[in-house]
Amino acid sequence: MKTLILCSVFFTSFFFVQNDLADISDALRQGDVNTLSYYMDSQVEINIGRVDDVYDKEKAVKVLDSFFTKYRPSSFKKLHHGSSNSRSMKYYIGILKTNAGSFRSTILLEQKNGKMLIKQFSLERA
Repeated sequence: MKTLILCSVFFTSFFFVQNDLADISDALRQGDVNTLSYYMDSQVEINIGRVDDVYDKEKAVKVLDSFFTKYRPSSFKKLHHGSSNSRSMKYYIGILKTNAGSFRSTILLEQKNGKMLIKQFSLERA
């Protein structure tokens, strides 16, 4: 019985993580800062070009909104993702194509209260 419960919890959490990653991919593809903000922690490290700092969620949203205004996304392709041994940290790497070139994106997420939250967001020219 315990094994059945543990398997249920594992597969349910795996399913929700996969949905979170799909939502984040769609948000990147569309430049949808509102959806991304739903997945942000209260403090987010952002690395985009010369911007490299830790921001509160509200300021992080403004920084990303400014980026997406200047660089309109046309597509996002997930390259790979993985997790820490404890499974509380996930990383997500992909290529974001925009009207002004491609960017390699790296997102670090941490599980808090059953939800994966963005702790670090990085975009660098590909």
